[in-house]
Amino acid sequence: MTKRRSIIAAFLIVALLAVGIGYAALTDTLTVTGSAGFAADDAVETFDGDVYFSKALGDATRVDARVLADADTAVMHVVAGTLKQVGDEVIATFTIKSESDLTVAVTPTVSADTSDPSYTLNDSYFSVYTNLTGEQTLAAGGTIDFTVTVKLIKTNETQSDISCNFVVSFDVQSK
Repeated sequence: MTKRRSIIAAFLIVALLAVGIGYAALTDTLTVTGSAGFAADDAVETFDGDVYFSKALGDATRVDARVLADADTAVMHVVAGTLKQVGDEVIATFTIKSESDLTVAVTPTVSADTSDPSYTLNDSYFSVYTNLTGEQTLAAGGTIDFTVTVKLIKTNETQSDISCNFVVSFDVQSK
C-alpha cells in the first residue's frame, strides 16, 4: 500500500507540474517596443535629389543644350547668327526625371533671367516659350519631355545687337 501511495503521490506531482507548465505556456506575454521619426529636412534633401533634369537635346549647330553637373540646372544657348530673320526659331528638348516614390506636380514658368539686372527677356524681339502649360503630373519613377522654343519675332530697326536672357523654371511639389 505504501508503494501504491508513492506511485499515486508521484503521479499527482507530475500532473501538477504538467498543469503548471501548461498554464505558464498559455499566459505567455510578447512585447514589441520601439520608436520612429521623420525629419522634414532629410525628406526635402532626398526629394531634391529624386527629381532632376536627365537629358537635353538640340541641333548642336544651332543650340548648346545640356544638363549641368548638379542636374537641377540645364542650359540652352542659341548659337550666334542662328536667328537672322523674323520667324527663325531654335528648339531644344529636355527631360525631367523622377526617381521619387511620390507623384509630383511640375509647373513651368518663363521669365527674364534676374541674375544680372542688365539682363532682359526682350519680349519685343523674342518669343520664349515651352510646350508645357500649367501644372503637369509626373508619376513616381516617370519622366516628362518638354521643349523650349526661342523665336525671333521682330528685327532691330536701329541695327544694333540685341539679346535675350531667359529662365524657364519648374516648380516641383509632391502631390
